[in-house]
Amino acid sequence: MSDLDSLITKKVADRYFKREVLGEGTYGVVYKAIDTQTNQTVAIKKIRLGKQKEGVNFTALREIKLLKELKDPNIIALIDAFPHKGNLHLVFEFMESDLEAVIRDRNIVLSPADTKSYLQMTLKALAFCHKKWVLHRDMKPNNLLLAADGQLKLGDFGLARIFGSPDRRGVSL
Repeated sequence: MSDLDSLITKKVADRYFKREVLGEGTYGVVYKAIDTQTNQTVAIKKIRLGKQKEGVNFTALREIKLLKELKDPNIIALIDAFPHKGNLHLVFEFMESDLEAVIRDRNIVLSPADTKSYLQMTLKALAFCHKKWVLHRDMKPNNLLLAADGQLKLGDFGLARIFGSPDRRGVSL
């Protein structure tokens, strides 16, 4: 990386102020952060890239590529992506919780209307993905993210795949 690239990466990384850890997984860590330019709360997924010889994590690249193309009110928005200190950082809009946390919280009782609304938003997200020829492949309650206002968005596209269109011509043998 050139000195200019390093300086630009540092400036982008300095834009976000990490506040607290929201979760950890095999991919890395998710932080709650503040965008110092917009004062907006965001979530940053820090993905460990590993040793130099292994190259870039293809799961992360696939997630970035798909989320840049999948712009829909029921799909988590990717705001930014940048490398910093040997890790790849993905900046997402912040969501308060996920459906798994809501289901596990015995103090929260979902009404039939809540259930219907969450299901409708989930199906709209999946329909949009399928319209764009994307299979999510990791549907589970903790990948259904919830905003404070009740909006549900589909997240975590690390296992997603693009599949073929029946209109597309195949390879002739």
